Amino acid sequence: MLTAYFPSAKTRNLHQSFRLESDERTLRIMTKNRRNERRDDGWPELLSVEEAAEFLRLKRSTLDHYRCEGRGPIYRKHGARVFYPKPDLIRWSERNSYASTSERLQKPE
Repeated sequence: MLTAYFPSAKTRNLHQSFRLESDERTLRIMTKNRRNERRDDGWPELLSVEEAAEFLRLKRSTLDHYRCEGRGPIYRKHGARVFYPKPDLIRWSERNSYASTSERLQKPE
């Protein structure tokens, strides 16, 4: 006698979530590999909001808040998407250097 196997909704969701996670992981790896390739077109590397936040070791919500207040790094909009040029992230971080809680470091000229 043949018995049909119908996985429970819980099992199906587990398999689906595992598949999604592995697909996202694969996409992340592919994107990182593509980003590590040297570009010779003269354009700076553009990072997404999530990547920029990770690069600056901030939470995405903090970076979003800074952008909304005008205190964050320079960004570019391509349609509705926001990108941060990597050199601008570095410059913004260097501008926020302090010697003590009351003394901002002066940039050498």
